[in-house]
Amino acid sequence: MPTSGGYSERPDRRGYSFEHWHLADTFIYFAHHRISLPPVGWVEAANRHGTKIIGTLIFEWSESIPSLSHLLRGPSRSRLPHRGPASFSPYYADLLISLALACGFTGWLINVEVGLNLGFSCSGEAWPPWIGEAARRNEMKRNADRLRSWVEYLRREGERRCPDWQVIWYDSVTANGDLAWQDALTPHNAPFLQVASSIFTNYTWAKPPVQLPPGMLKEALQPHQQRQLEGYGLTGPHDGGFHPALQISAAMADYIGRKRHDVLVGIDVFGRNCYGGMESWKSLDMIASRRLSSQASGSPLPASSLGLSVALFAPGWTWEHDEPKRDPLKGRSWAHWFEEDCRFWIGSPSSPHPSTSLVPASTAATPPPPISSFFPPLTQRPDRLARMARPAYYTNFGLGSGVRWFVAGRCVYDWSKTEGGSSSDLAVEADQNENDKLLGWADQGVSMPKPDLLYHAATEPGTSVSWSLNEQFAWSGNVSLQLTLGQAAWEVPISTVALSAIPRQDGVLRACVHYRFLDLDGAGSTRGEKDGMTDEGNEARPRLLTAEGSVLEEVEASRHTSSVGGGWRRAETSFRLAPTRTETDGLLVLRLHLQGRGTGALLLGSVEVGPPPSSSGSSAAPDVGEPSTALVDPTCTCTLVQRPRDGAGGSKVTFRLAWNDFDPATPYYQVFAAAAAAADGETHAQQQSDEVWIGTATREARRTEAAFVDLDLERLGLAAAAAAAAKGAAVEMRVRSMLDSCQVFARCAFPPSE
Repeated sequence: MPTSGGYSERPDRRGYSFEHWHLADTFIYFAHHRISLPPVGWVEAANRHGTKIIGTLIFEWSESIPSLSHLLRGPSRSRLPHRGPASFSPYYADLLISLALACGFTGWLINVEVGLNLGFSCSGEAWPPWIGEAARRNEMKRNADRLRSWVEYLRREGERRCPDWQVIWYDSVTANGDLAWQDALTPHNAPFLQVASSIFTNYTWAKPPVQLPPGMLKEALQPHQQRQLEGYGLTGPHDGGFHPALQISAAMADYIGRKRHDVLVGIDVFGRNCYGGMESWKSLDMIASRRLSSQASGSPLPASSLGLSVALFAPGWTWEHDEPKRDPLKGRSWAHWFEEDCRFWIGSPSSPHPSTSLVPASTAATPPPPISSFFPPLTQRPDRLARMARPAYYTNFGLGSGVRWFVAGRCVYDWSKTEGGSSSDLAVEADQNENDKLLGWADQGVSMPKPDLLYHAATEPGTSVSWSLNEQFAWSGNVSLQLTLGQAAWEVPISTVALSAIPRQDGVLRACVHYRFLDLDGAGSTRGEKDGMTDEGNEARPRLLTAEGSVLEEVEASRHTSSVGGGWRRAETSFRLAPTRTETDGLLVLRLHLQGRGTGALLLGSVEVGPPPSSSGSSAAPDVGEPSTALVDPTCTCTLVQRPRDGAGGSKVTFRLAWNDFDPATPYYQVFAAAAAAADGETHAQQQSDEVWIGTATREARRTEAAFVDLDLERLGLAAAAAAAAKGAAVEMRVRSMLDSCQVFARCAFPPSE
């Protein structure tokens, strides 16, 4: 599922982020550069959701001919043999495999949108005038053979080094070397599918009689598409009503012995010669992942499918067609974009929501079906769960863009406040224009698993489930999951959890959630504190169920709920997995059990599933807000690039931190600063009371590194530390895990001046 790549991620602007990883088998990071590498944050977000992510190698227009010929020749030859078998160099294929695996992604989209007229003997130079047309055509065919062999090598060698490796071929050049988009799997491009993992067919397969501008494809002008939507045949009475291009693709896949799902039928969300935009569902329905009834009721009928897959090109259309940054003062806000993006992917919740939350209910009488309604849930597939496996499951439902950041229920940075109103600062100061609708930050690396099971439950007819995302109150990160309490006791499915890599003690697992109650008016009054609610009277607690629906046994006396400040509560329960269950049976579903008075809303701040606390101090889970001693990892180092200077503007410092991966289970680490080194043996609460959050370690090549450029210590609230640092005194930097279960943290100090 490609998107248009190249979206900038700035610490002072909200931007596009992809938040629906659970619906994508493979995410292609696409841009019109020769090589497009998924950024670190995008790779990490994909991996924690179990989605495969690949880069793009693209050759476009005649100026790319020298580069393409060089790719096939390798660096050591100026041309390839003119006679004999069509040879190629694997040099750059090996480099591309190593590059991808070093960066954490697992394959490439190969898009060659230029004819293979690569000059004499693949030299990339102009043909000599004495070479005739027949010889040129023959050499183009040989270049196609070379390219096929190169693609096959890229796939086979990549598969040898990585089990998830894939090479997707884009429907572009043919086996004769011509640039000729087929819009289907045909005899002309089938030879490339035979050497690749799959083929992405061009998206103009639903051609109108007359070419139309993007977004102008209408049923009134397309009677044959309308007939297909209504179930009538196009090429005969027994063809099932599928478009001829789709039938050709299915038949050709059968003929060459490939699985039909290896054919990815392209859909351009920009609507170039296919249904796009919010009508993209019509193109999906033509491919028949879901078929709508022609009856007046419009009720869905059982799916009728040719077994083909879908490649959704440029779903970033939701951002680009009305991009807020083009006119920040007059355009739509980021929240309005997010609302439209959710309607495109998952639809809207079934009930109204408070005005303070994201994704309000749709007001349309019959909203269009979302993308999610055309595909079965992916999160419970064994291969995906294997990729999601971690030593612990954790989510705070975080988005890849926000306007605030929370730590332990406290807002530690607010980009919406003017100078002096924030408690900390980043490398780039936020725009102080209060009318700027993109004020905030963007970082795909903090995007966390969303409540995929809740999304599905909320679309069921007659459901009472009502959800939204709340940016005003969060326990960790930038949002919380808001659930409207519609009845006194209920269970809400939240997320799918992979347990294959989570350690257990005697078959016991621990689940922990942070939550708080909130008035529906969004005023922020905490019912637990104001109304004196008790654990027996009004609470939230986690439950674990198997994939088959049986409830896991709770360990006796393991339930514990405590107040952790700011109206937030922490609920923990341990569960025992039956010893007769094998590892492959341990696919669990996390659900939230609520008991209440039937009014108000509940904010779910975080969910953690992991091993129970051990007797050792290093792994015991502290109660946030209660004294406990933290262990310090001594391996953290700080490389000071630029020291603060005395005088005006002298409080800025540039440095790089590095540490051991002391908590492999944490999705990422956070970095804090303190005015002075703390004494060993101080309590957990004391350590946190004097520190200031400065950022997350989500942008560097390694998860155990963080770099900060021109960090203003004075604006961080560390004026004394800035003055001390300018004179060579120590300023302490601390690295912490996101998980409650980890007490170990790393710290270091700026070295004193020589």
